[in-house]
Amino acid sequence: MAKTGKIARPPITTATGSTAKHDLSGRIEVFSLYEVMEMLSSGRKSGQLRVVTPIAEGRCTVNRGSLVSASILRLSDGEAMIEMLSTHAGIFFFTSAPATDAKGGLDLTSLLMETVRLEDEFERNASYFPEETTRLGLSSRGIRVVTDDLSCGAPHVLEVIANKPKITTPQLMAAIPLASIKIRLAVAWLSSSGILGEYNTQAIALQGIMDSWHQKLLFL
Repeated sequence: MAKTGKIARPPITTATGSTAKHDLSGRIEVFSLYEVMEMLSSGRKSGQLRVVTPIAEGRCTVNRGSLVSASILRLSDGEAMIEMLSTHAGIFFFTSAPATDAKGGLDLTSLLMETVRLEDEFERNASYFPEETTRLGLSSRGIRVVTDDLSCGAPHVLEVIANKPKITTPQLMAAIPLASIKIRLAVAWLSSSGILGEYNTQAIALQGIMDSWHQKLLFL
């Protein structure tokens, strides 16, 4: 679908074969959820936004442009909204509904800004992010306590890895009720700090070549 400034409103066939009409729909690759949520907010719209990603389906309820609730996977409200905003592939459907007296308890502007910050921080640390199949463990430094300098849940992530060595990043995402961008950032930052290593392997320091996550870490 070309990005023309308009979002399509096609009828959608449901699982039962009936046709459900949505007021707005489109592909996230074309219209990001940032754009969609800002449009719903500035237009003071009410209704439900359904987001279908390659791995899950989420829902957001808005009332008079305010975000009332959100859910996806094991996450709810703020964490769920960050999870959806940091998704860059999938489809969204918005169905309008009459406005109610429900108050929006979530600050959408803050969540939009926080998601952008997390994505920027991860981009800066991405070179230290291990392969998702890597079995994580503590490095020989044995550090078990850290401060959450990047507000990404690093202390919680470190605690889980310390108690469950050999865990992988996807398993962390299933175990910890935080948006996946936070967990990825925490793993990348802990790795860059030499706190994490690949479980039961040894690192050899290599000199004179570009640093990689394998070279920077102190492995078990």
